Amino acid sequence: MCNFSKLYEMTVEVLKNNYIKSNTNRITASGFNYAICDRQGRMRSVGNPCKSETYGIVKKMVIKKGENPYQPANNNTKKPIVYECLKNLIKNIAPDFEYTSITLNFNFKCLPHKDKGNKKESLIIGLGDYKGGDLVVEGVEFDIKEQALIFNGGELEHYVNEFNGNRWTIVYY
Repeated sequence: MCNFSKLYEMTVEVLKNNYIKSNTNRITASGFNYAICDRQGRMRSVGNPCKSETYGIVKKMVIKKGENPYQPANNNTKKPIVYECLKNLIKNIAPDFEYTSITLNFNFKCLPHKDKGNKKESLIIGLGDYKGGDLVVEGVEFDIKEQALIFNGGELEHYVNEFNGNRWTIVYY
């Protein structure tokens, strides 16, 4: 039997030592900030910066014709301790949950959105020393602090309530 509070405590210790760069690619969740013209002359939207990074399998930004659109996330090898920690967490809290990707967020209060890339259910859990920060799914509030919630983020609109403190959320999908 797993001692979940010890597991959560160990996970938070690993996450405290993980620097997450600002990400401007989560426009549906962080909000539109501005548009730029990329090197190929295409207009690209830039979202508000948020602390969010992905592990597992991710969709490539540029896909050549006939090429597999998915690849392993760079963070898998750049941050192997964090990646192993996140895989160990899910193995203990929901060993039968199937996923290909993991998103790690830090102090990210996302706006109402649906996850456009999700094809099936997601599992989310919140960790840290925060107060508030319930996940609101279709108007229903869920306390996800040290409690896993499974829902379909691609079909159900969701967002985060105000919170204080340090809050990590880990989303498996």
